[in-house]
Amino acid sequence: MIYLDNNATTAPLPEVVDAVTEILRGNWGNPSSAHALGRKAREALESARNAVASAFGLASPSALVFTASGTESINLGFTCLLGLEIRQILVSATEHSAVLRAAERWADGRAVVRLPVHSSGALDLDSLSREAGKCPSLVSVGLANNETGVIADISSVAAICRETGALLHVDAVQAAGKIPLRLDSLGCDAVSLAAHKFHGPPGCGILYLRQHPGSTASSRIPAPGHHEQGLRAGTENLPAIVGCGIAASFLQRSLDAMPCVESLRDQLESTLLDKIPGSEVHGRGIPRLPNTINIYCPDRNASDLVAALSRLGLAASAGAACSNGGTASHVIQAMGFSEKRANSALRLSLSSFTTSEESETSGSFILRAYGSVLPAYT
Repeated sequence: MIYLDNNATTAPLPEVVDAVTEILRGNWGNPSSAHALGRKAREALESARNAVASAFGLASPSALVFTASGTESINLGFTCLLGLEIRQILVSATEHSAVLRAAERWADGRAVVRLPVHSSGALDLDSLSREAGKCPSLVSVGLANNETGVIADISSVAAICRETGALLHVDAVQAAGKIPLRLDSLGCDAVSLAAHKFHGPPGCGILYLRQHPGSTASSRIPAPGHHEQGLRAGTENLPAIVGCGIAASFLQRSLDAMPCVESLRDQLESTLLDKIPGSEVHGRGIPRLPNTINIYCPDRNASDLVAALSRLGLAASAGAACSNGGTASHVIQAMGFSEKRANSALRLSLSSFTTSEESETSGSFILRAYGSVLPAYT
């Protein structure tokens, strides 16, 4: 099957599979145990932490906390930053559902404000500035949108947060491995990542914290324990963490391939726009991830197209893989488009594994599916 759903998850590198297998076979000790096997496991864990820190430009590996997923990293980031002084939570209306749900889950009586975006998908910075200036705020913004690939102007967001005294959490889950990313240069207080988005294994998230929240945060953390600097409970998932470290060590290889990926994306995009009447690419014309196409396919239900494409041998998506089935994309609607149009948005996401032959075949498959699927609207 041709796989163009890399924004949902990526195939693990062969080196990652080998490393995870090796850990399960020969280094399965508990990293907290004091005996030799435990010490060996601890060395493997900290080696992975060092590799991730190096890949993302961090001088201090201790600023990284390993979690079980990107979603957990987001939730842990929120709880670490939501001190008593925070009066409201500001999120863009196009955030991943994990961020939107975390904001509601941990608001604890605080106002949760969804900031508007322009029709391009770019955040309305004036709205952010106005809202953040009202009272002490926690701001959470995605570096790259998971559906459209639109890249946020994080430097401007961070500047507004500095001016207003707001704390800033960045969801960089979708950006890692696709654009250069140095965590300590984002000007934020916390960043969330997930290994399976950059050819690592599932089961390993990463949280960068500019400052440790201290013991006062323990009452806010869902399951505090003595692991990961007192911010998590439960034995670390060593195989996934080691696999994450290996994937991070090959991160530059993925980044070096992105110009080629972008060229394939542009060719596929042009083919579809030329052949599908009335089609448009959401977010086109502003900075986007080099691997992502979100295309409006008039009069077709995207879920029908996804099913037809699967039968042809192409994996694609009708939106976020984490969204509820049958729910129109909140991202496309937040950009000012109708629910009907949101239901007709097809997402294609390439990777460094995608070949030119696969991209060309994908175009023909999508056109065949578009021609064979009955119009959803009359």
